[in-house]
Amino acid sequence: MSFIDYTQSNINVKMGKTAISKTKGGLVCYGLGSCVGVYIHDFKLKIGGAAHVWLPYAKNTCILTELIHKLMDMGCSNSTMQVTLVGGAKVVKELQQEIGSMNVSFVKNVLAQFNMSITSYSLGGHLSRTAKMDVTTGLVAIKTRAGLEVLN
Repeated sequence: MSFIDYTQSNINVKMGKTAISKTKGGLVCYGLGSCVGVYIHDFKLKIGGAAHVWLPYAKNTCILTELIHKLMDMGCSNSTMQVTLVGGAKVVKELQQEIGSMNVSFVKNVLAQFNMSITSYSLGGHLSRTAKMDVTTGLVAIKTRAGLEVLN
């Protein structure tokens, strides 16, 4: 599987936004530094959702809870949803505040409110990432300067 398959449509999930897809293609979060890309895939219904969470503020609670509610309204359930987290890095080493870690904790707390467990993750470190979830398979490909990683 190539990282970005340009023969299929990809949806760019921008900072502070969410997207849901039921078609072939992918959901992409570019430049996940301290931000956290939350990818939720229902393997039974072949529906994927993503949120690009930045800074743990009330707006992000809304976008993440709205994404989960929308997926559940479409028939997804905890027993068939897989959650992948990507990002949460400390890309500016000089900063005292651990914004990436704060974002990760925030996302984990919201997911816990819905009794959702994390299936896979690529979190922390010092590298920014770009991640794409293939909506058909649920696989998440992550690209950094260091190379390519695939999570399922």
